Amino acid sequence: MDIHKLELQGIGTYTGKVELDFDKINLALVKGKNGSGKSWLFDGLVWTLYDETIRGFKKDEVINEAIKEGIGRLYCTDDKGNLISVTRTRKPNKILVDLRINGEDKSGSTTIPNIFGMNYTLFKNSCMFGQNDLLDFAEATDKQRKDIIGYLLGFNELDNWLLVVRKAKSAV
Repeated sequence: MDIHKLELQGIGTYTGKVELDFDKINLALVKGKNGSGKSWLFDGLVWTLYDETIRGFKKDEVINEAIKEGIGRLYCTDDKGNLISVTRTRKPNKILVDLRINGEDKSGSTTIPNIFGMNYTLFKNSCMFGQNDLLDFAEATDKQRKDIIGYLLGFNELDNWLLVVRKAKSAV
């Protein structure tokens, strides 16, 4: 996944719109005082994709209390070159997700894990490493560790291929 832009509004400590254009950033240092919103950039990214946060906030705790509505928008390109936009809007007790691939609305026909090939746990353990996450992998179940390592090393593709071969053999 190649991230192009992240927009957040009403998420965590942000009341106004925050926009990060990653196409203009080669390397970034996120620096600021405690409580200035550094971690919310990462939580906002993960929340937009998975409706979860790295720090484990409850779903309604993501919304800034002064705004009462949270919006996260992510523009990225997948491994196949498809332009993907994900917009997650959360109001108290209501959530809307708009998912588009190359401009075509896919909101009802697929999910984030299907598009990127990883669920929240896999994303968190392979792409993001939050504060206090040191023991997550060590304390994971055998299956969770197998899924993470399998994804990182490409074993999941091999498992899928073997499944196809087995089905073809049993059909003969």
